[in-house]
Amino acid sequence: MKHYCVMLIAVLMLSSATLHAKQKDLGIFKKWTAYSEGKGKSRACSIYSKPEKKKGKYVKRGQVYALISHFRGRKAYNVVQLTAGYIYKKHSIVTVQIGTKKFKLFTVADSAWVQSKKVETALVKTMQSGARMVVTGVSSRGTRTTDTYSLSGITAAQKAIDKACGRK
Repeated sequence: MKHYCVMLIAVLMLSSATLHAKQKDLGIFKKWTAYSEGKGKSRACSIYSKPEKKKGKYVKRGQVYALISHFRGRKAYNVVQLTAGYIYKKHSIVTVQIGTKKFKLFTVADSAWVQSKKVETALVKTMQSGARMVVTGVSSRGTRTTDTYSLSGITAAQKAIDKACGRK
């Protein structure tokens, strides 16, 4: 798990660096958008969606989204990142519910991450077979939020980034 968390921190730095790179749109697939950045081994491919519904008693909130990325050169695929639009409460857990299945993610600043590759793979497969995803977290100020995402189009968007990043 320690190795996986270190990799996630590296991915955090890489993903923030690539936000300013030139993106190539791969398409909009119902509620999910696919894009790629970079070339060759430095290529990153991602899909993202914004929640259809946001609940919580907050005054101001930044961007809220779910992101799944492939980092070709690092051989890191299906990296799930849930961004809350606020700083999570320190050492808090985010709950993701899809149908009857629940997943617990750890938090770093404004994002939630999966603790192991095995759980991450299960989460992505569950996302692809579900209709809705409900994400519940708590801000550093103690505000509880619940965000509901549509999973419509996620499988097609996933196929687009698999192809763009050469993943079979």
